[in-house]
Amino acid sequence: MAEITNPALSTNLQALNGVEFLNKFLPAMITLLFVIASLVSFVLLVIGGVQYMTSGGDKAGTEASKEQMTHALIGLILVFSAYAVIGLVGKFFNMDLTLINIDAIMLK
Repeated sequence: MAEITNPALSTNLQALNGVEFLNKFLPAMITLLFVIASLVSFVLLVIGGVQYMTSGGDKAGTEASKEQMTHALIGLILVFSAYAVIGLVGKFFNMDLTLINIDAIMLK
């Protein structure tokens, strides 16, 4: 029977079995999620700033934009804090927590 391959994957990823693929895929996805969360928080912060500048002194508009900027800053702080905690715990236990080894948790 012929093997089915995904042409979107590079040849070195196509050769991996399921567990090896997950060992490479999950850390990349975690990093990607950190980047996406950071970008979304930053964009929302900029949008809140623009809304604040264009509110024209409207009390409801300035309050809403201040609230949005506050929430965006809190989100940005949470993302960087989570990344810092992962880094600190990894350094404390002398391991890289962004690298997930699926082989170690598989039942045999």
